[in-house]
Amino acid sequence: DQLALALPLILGISRWGCLFAHCCYGSSYHGPLAIIDHGQEYFPAPLLESAFHLAFFFVILRMTRTAVFSGQRLRIYLSSYAVFRFASEYLRPSSKDILGLSIYQWLSALLLIIIAVTVIRERKKMPIAGFEEQ
Repeated sequence: DQLALALPLILGISRWGCLFAHCCYGSSYHGPLAIIDHGQEYFPAPLLESAFHLAFFFVILRMTRTAVFSGQRLRIYLSSYAVFRFASEYLRPSSKDILGLSIYQWLSALLLIIIAVTVIRERKKMPIAGFEEQ
């Protein structure tokens, strides 16, 4: 749970490094908050990702203070990030060469599958209330 609190904060701040390093921009975009670099306008992908991570930091902080989802917070954060990253890849110019998806979308899908498998395996090991062995 401590990693679930630190990770979104670290990633939220690090995305500002992407912005200042002029990397990781989104696709061509002409709208609010567009990033202009060398005369081209881009979708502000680093800002969107930073906002996601920093918002999730406050969600996890709230969960920690209210003792909600103890032991599950990292899993909740990583699952949410996988869904977010899968969707936000459509706003990025990354190559979509593998069956129409980017490598990051495949990694996001893999992460969700791994989390789902671990949840299912843990649930199978849990005794059903009222049916514990005696």
